[in-house]
Amino acid sequence: CLPVAGDTRPLELVNKTNQFNLNGRRWSESEWSHLLARENALAVCFAYRDKYGLLGKIAVIAGCREGTTLHVRAWVLSCRAFSRRIEYGTLSFLFEHWNLDEIVFDYCATPRSQLVADFFATLIEGAPSATTRLTRAAFTTRCPTLYFHVVSEAI
Repeated sequence: CLPVAGDTRPLELVNKTNQFNLNGRRWSESEWSHLLARENALAVCFAYRDKYGLLGKIAVIAGCREGTTLHVRAWVLSCRAFSRRIEYGTLSFLFEHWNLDEIVFDYCATPRSQLVADFFATLIEGAPSATTRLTRAAFTTRCPTLYFHVVSEAI
């Protein structure tokens, strides 16, 4: 994972990714800057490399922490990274790195958000809602085995 501050690629990913997009929201530069400037803001961009090479920056997650809870306002994953369990690795990293007990997602169903809904179905009981909640305990119980590790660069 990589720092977001000063990098334009995370906002580009958020505004162009359709298939795995938490809520379909598009952000202006000023809205994105305001989100990142908030107290307790958290934003991470993930890059992926495997034995075949570098996929580059493929995921972004952003929100605000309140104690041990993270409220996620934006989360996208590029279609180049599907079927690699990166979405699980993203959440695993967040729970561990920031010692979170719960993540609350600002989810909104869109005509193209079935991948996000399907992902949440593997982790929560029932359909996702506008404030989908995932506890560390539920995630730990339901997360499949991950065959990679996340390396943090100066976040």
